[in-house]
Amino acid sequence: MMSDQSNLHTKSLGERIVGLSPEKRRILEQVLRKRGMTQSPAASREPLRIPPRKPGGAVPLSYAQQRLWFLDQVAPGSPFYNVANAIRLSFPVSVEALERSYNETVRRHEALRTTFHSIDGKPVQVIADSLHVTMDVRDLRGLPRGEGEAEAMRIAAEEACRPFDLARGPLVRTTLIQMGAADYLLVLTMHHIVSDGWSMGVFGKEIRALYPAFCAGLPSPLPELPIQYADFAVWQREYLEGGVLKEQLAHWTKRLANLSVLELPLDRPREVMQSFAGARQSMAMPPELLASLKNLARQHGATLFMVLLAGLQAVLHRYTGQTDIVVGSPVANRNRPELEPLIGFFVNSVVLRTDVSGDPTFVELLRRVKETALEAYANQDVPFEKIVDVMEPERNMWRHPLYQVSLQYFSYAESPADNSRFEIEKGTAAIDISIDVLESPDGLTIRTDYSTELFDAPTISRMITHLETLLRSAATDPHVRVSELALLTQDERHRLVVEWNQTKAPPPADERLQALIEAQADRTPGAVAVVSRGESLTYSKLDERCNRLAHYLRAKGVGPESLVAVAMERSPDLIVALLAVLKAGGAFVPLDPDYLKERLSSMLRDSRPLLVLTTAKLLKGVELGAERIDVDVEAESIARGRPGHAPR
Repeated sequence: MMSDQSNLHTKSLGERIVGLSPEKRRILEQVLRKRGMTQSPAASREPLRIPPRKPGGAVPLSYAQQRLWFLDQVAPGSPFYNVANAIRLSFPVSVEALERSYNETVRRHEALRTTFHSIDGKPVQVIADSLHVTMDVRDLRGLPRGEGEAEAMRIAAEEACRPFDLARGPLVRTTLIQMGAADYLLVLTMHHIVSDGWSMGVFGKEIRALYPAFCAGLPSPLPELPIQYADFAVWQREYLEGGVLKEQLAHWTKRLANLSVLELPLDRPREVMQSFAGARQSMAMPPELLASLKNLARQHGATLFMVLLAGLQAVLHRYTGQTDIVVGSPVANRNRPELEPLIGFFVNSVVLRTDVSGDPTFVELLRRVKETALEAYANQDVPFEKIVDVMEPERNMWRHPLYQVSLQYFSYAESPADNSRFEIEKGTAAIDISIDVLESPDGLTIRTDYSTELFDAPTISRMITHLETLLRSAATDPHVRVSELALLTQDERHRLVVEWNQTKAPPPADERLQALIEAQADRTPGAVAVVSRGESLTYSKLDERCNRLAHYLRAKGVGPESLVAVAMERSPDLIVALLAVLKAGGAFVPLDPDYLKERLSSMLRDSRPLLVLTTAKLLKGVELGAERIDVDVEAESIARGRPGHAPR
């Protein structure tokens, strides 16, 4: 399932509706009511099906295709939007039957025979009547097994990154890599403008149906398709321009007004130009956590995706301190049965914005997420690029518009035949962080693609670990507030609370403060020691001024057992005065000049200091009972003192 909207297997829409749990069926009914429908498409007696397009005339691009075509004009031949999968085949392969199966699939789907041209400045789809594609076969049987597998993966990654020419085509290619007598890797690469994740599943399903039939000399067992992708592209524009686009855009304009930018804690600042360099990490979560999260979803009438989204948004809130949390989510956008068996670029993105203010409980946050998701699904027909145009966010080349983190959910549980299929890591990242959650009987796998320009691998690993920890905490007690949900692992808590608090250090041999300052002045004389209101003193200058004042004080009789009152404003002069008293062998009595005169007089009577160090504007009207030294008035006399250390 992709964000609660799709499944990688291609059961009919009616079959999937019948198999829904009561909670999910209620959610579906809410979505349908928002669309003005009183029953599901499967139950409708007269479903509104997409008709075949009229023959002749230019075929427009779908809205999603138009965006990719424009991006290709900006950066021609970029492999960034290649979609690639590899399938491990563990049986002797008939290359002839496999290539015939491949070409039959190309024949069945016009999208795979399509190229893109500009006519009078407007892009159009040009569909070839026929196209025969020769399968590239690589034989690695001469290499040792380990080297053969490594070379096969290198070839697969190379094929995944080899660019397409949208005008020349073909926009699909396949490579069969043989590593043993019954060990092959089938690499399939398409440009995203004619394919998406669901399409890869359709392609695989058709190959699995066609190959055994062709091996046995039988005709194709697959029925002809009712419509083609180009029919959808024509219908989409007519459908949306009929008022749906205006209505749904009004929803998104209101929903996304004053959208906040998620300020993720980055390892490095953003560059002006983004290279889209990326990496992938995967982490497994055990079956018992999956069971707990599903139970939590059932109890609160939500889906597993909604629980995962609530958990992710809670983590992002805890990371950033922001309460306006935005996450993007791809949706299959195949909400009509005639679209399910097609290969083409249908996937759309919805923006899921959740208010996390008020420190809600996880149950309350889940309620908010559920409401957000239902509204988004009810208005998912409008293409993402249209939302971007209307919202007019600040356009730049270093940040994805509207959201920086995405989440999608896939269920492999009902498609064991897909276990041999896996995506090829291309080393790219479309946005800052993209999280795919894959469900299987073994539990959940969190697969994260991230920008290596912004994040280090340990940062992403820690974030996903925190997501797992928070989800465990929420499943245990969903009525706990988001701020109180566990985020750190036990090891992290021990490190933070215990290990990093082991700050006790042996005292220096000479514990006197003035001696420590003198030693630091010897080690780093040019380092800044004191800064105040734009004035600064290096350790060397600080020590020198302290010594001059200390000699001045010694000449005034300050020594052991002498008390010197110090009443000065907070400034470098105050630090100099305190250290100088210590260097002269005396002890200081600190006086706050802002105290009442009566209190200052009382403190001076009680302490009976030998001297009072102050400035001319302070302590006016205060009964001192001792010799007064205004350091600003006596500055020249003090400066004539010796700069060396005072006698100890």
